[in-house]
Amino acid sequence: MRVQMGGAKYAKAKYDRLCMHKSKEEVLERQANGESYIIRMKIPDSGYTEFKDIVHGKVKFEHKVIDDQVILKNDGFPTYHFANVVDDYLMGITHVIRGEEWLPSTPKHLLLYKMLGIDPPQFAHLPLILNSKGQKLSKRFGDVAVKSYKDKGFMPAAMLNGIALMGWNPPHREDASLIFNESTGVFLKQEVLTMDDMINQFNIDKISKSGAKFDLAKLEYFNSQHITNGFSYVSDEEKRTAVDNWRKMLVKELPDRLKAKILKMDNKRMVQVMDMMKIRIRYHHDIQNHKYLFEDPDYTTDLAVKFYSKIKQPSEVNRQILEDLSKMVLEGTTDKSFKAEEMSKICSLYLYEQKQAGTTYKNEDIFYLFRFAMTGNPVGAPIGDISEVITRKAVV
Repeated sequence: MRVQMGGAKYAKAKYDRLCMHKSKEEVLERQANGESYIIRMKIPDSGYTEFKDIVHGKVKFEHKVIDDQVILKNDGFPTYHFANVVDDYLMGITHVIRGEEWLPSTPKHLLLYKMLGIDPPQFAHLPLILNSKGQKLSKRFGDVAVKSYKDKGFMPAAMLNGIALMGWNPPHREDASLIFNESTGVFLKQEVLTMDDMINQFNIDKISKSGAKFDLAKLEYFNSQHITNGFSYVSDEEKRTAVDNWRKMLVKELPDRLKAKILKMDNKRMVQVMDMMKIRIRYHHDIQNHKYLFEDPDYTTDLAVKFYSKIKQPSEVNRQILEDLSKMVLEGTTDKSFKAEEMSKICSLYLYEQKQAGTTYKNEDIFYLFRFAMTGNPVGAPIGDISEVITRKAVV
């Protein structure tokens, strides 16, 4: 009908109220004949609906731009708008907090509350979450399902932390000395919040009106920090709890063949492993790159092969370096005296002696190579820490 009266453009206009002036007799007759029907809310012809949104302040909508909303479909079921108002009223909802895309629907809801003779709740419309291009986050431009982030290894605490800060400014952001600190680390540390922190600091008045860009890199930072904090401790009791949880995480993330070794490792050594690695993994599953802590290193992984292919020295030179270092460890240490600082000193001394002898060795030629030999991994903790954890026997 609308297309016939004015073309496709007219079809997008408001409902023309074609059936509003039908007589009661005609309506009853057409119902008796089995014709389907819908029920709309009649929007006032003039005036406006104005309300105070907690985030956006005073918002005003002219009635002339609001369509007569369908509230009951021809199958007898209510539309979202009608069901939403009734449901919120019956549940005693006092505050409706939702995305700002629902802002244009709010005057319809307020008019429904008025038509039903009930008091409306307060409304707060939150800014949209945007992608890096400033577009609304959607399936076409990136992951939007929480499960996809869970599958990637993001912790619930990190997700809550990251999402809460998208559009909300906690108190520390008002401290210019933190925001403009030369070291961004000071500011970022303040951004890491637990659920209790967020509950205690949250103030709905501090929600921004503008859209918030989704920052994956920052979310990864939060994940790493919540891992570190989750395995941190002050008291002996907290340490025992942290070690127990760390051990459970290892059993879950590492291959079954390592389960016996993980469970058998004494708490003192496990604390060393935990303290060394908790600050170096972004996800729990990153520990899979450090299986050398529980078994002989694997030099056949893609990472290992790629690293070794980039080493400039010939294989015989690398072999000689490792033999020399092993000899220095055997002659200069004992199982009892073997500590992290001893291994670092040995490598530094060897590098100094080689330079004095006229070689062109650099730090990476010694330290990186030795780490790789011990772990099969080109990156990781300092070689001293690693060597102390895997023990002198494994090093030599």
